[in-house]
Amino acid sequence: NASGMATFPSLPIGTYPFTATLAGYSDGTVSLAITHGGVAAATIPLTAQVGKATVTVTDASNAPVSGATVSVTVGGTTKTATSGADGTAVFASLPIGTYRFTAVKTNYSTGEASATVTSGGSVALAIPISQLTSSANITVTDGTNPINGATVNVSVGGATQTATTVG
Repeated sequence: NASGMATFPSLPIGTYPFTATLAGYSDGTVSLAITHGGVAAATIPLTAQVGKATVTVTDASNAPVSGATVSVTVGGTTKTATSGADGTAVFASLPIGTYRFTAVKTNYSTGEASATVTSGGSVALAIPISQLTSSANITVTDGTNPINGATVNVSVGGATQTATTVG
């Protein structure tokens, strides 16, 4: 019934093992003595089967990406973790099953990957995300007219990119 109780209305007097099973849980058993004129009762605790998932978020060069939010939906509830300096986000004690993990970070593409978590197991998966890019057109002038052959530099993430004006 809704209270988690199973009823057996007509058992002969004696002692019986009662076993409870449910997918995703370890089985539980209890021995219960049935006596005349009473209602015997027992509780069988079941333990959820869980495992661990370690998600590594990487960029296009396979370098770790820190600060990405990794999410997974478990039983209708979204769980999140943030990737550390090594790019990893850990989800401990996930119920067994197959999950879709999503990684997001500002100015990066969204990445997704699936993995199956097993009882007592540890699964590792990687989610690649790419930094979003765009273009810049720089016009160099003498105040009025474009100038060809000028060198234009920009420093991005500690690296200098160079282009020469043409036209």
